[in-house]
Amino acid sequence: HDHIMLESGEKEEIRGMLLYGINSSGKSSLMKSLGISVIMAQAGFFVPCASMRFVAFDKIFTRIVSHDNLYKGLSTFTVEMLELKNIFNRATKNSLVLGDEISHGTETQSAVAIVASAMEKLYNMKSLFIFATHLHQLGEIKQIKKLKKIVYLHLGVSYDEKEDKLVYNRKLSLGSGSSLYGLEFAKSLHMDKEFIENAYAIRKEIAGDFSELELLKKKKRSKYNKNVYLSKCALCDEEVADMHHINEQQSADESGNIGHFHKNHKYNLIPLCKKHHKLVHEGKIIIQGFIMGDEGLKLHYQEL
Repeated sequence: HDHIMLESGEKEEIRGMLLYGINSSGKSSLMKSLGISVIMAQAGFFVPCASMRFVAFDKIFTRIVSHDNLYKGLSTFTVEMLELKNIFNRATKNSLVLGDEISHGTETQSAVAIVASAMEKLYNMKSLFIFATHLHQLGEIKQIKKLKKIVYLHLGVSYDEKEDKLVYNRKLSLGSGSSLYGLEFAKSLHMDKEFIENAYAIRKEIAGDFSELELLKKKKRSKYNKNVYLSKCALCDEEVADMHHINEQQSADESGNIGHFHKNHKYNLIPLCKKHHKLVHEGKIIIQGFIMGDEGLKLHYQEL
């Protein structure tokens, strides 16, 4: 049987797991089977494993089935949050928490924030948790990056063009895997070809899911500096209309230098949309330039 070793350091235990995978890849089934195996082992029954090493838990909490409660007039999200509150109130350092797509009843940004905060709280409580999720943004949050005993795993899947079907390998792999896979699942259901092609085009625009060749074709280089691309406005996400010199070109000498740097240095150039370029020239926005801070170079500006 294929397996992977999970190591967080000498004599250090894994305290949390994020489990990723396309719909029907088996992540929820795997998470549930782990919980059932723990219950069976603690009850003295045989378990469906070649071998199993575990610790005894005092409680096992699940946040799996997501339905509204018509009898109490509670929405799906309300039920989710009340169950999560109950887990926080009762879990201990010897508890196991299993969560399946927590906060899927609300919009993405709040869902990411809620799951990240739940992970941090359970981690600090020293409860062991396993969350099946589609929220790939979690690994980019600085508070989560500090939690060194969390492991990211995914169940891989590929699309067989020849057979026109999804192939589930049912194997755990390290990392969160691809963050874009919903359309691949829809494609495997042989949905309308025009619908799928249009959905792919929209996803590319939303997620920037372009190949290197497509990116080169899509981006235009600045005529002032080939290392500066006209991708989007530096102050918003609108289309670029003009390249603005922070220190104006008229301040340059005969060699094109402004003090100790050239007027076309990449840090003297910022791409702007028509609206913001107009506001800059009207003096309603003051571009102060790039300033080095804890997070590296960052553009500083002031709106008047």
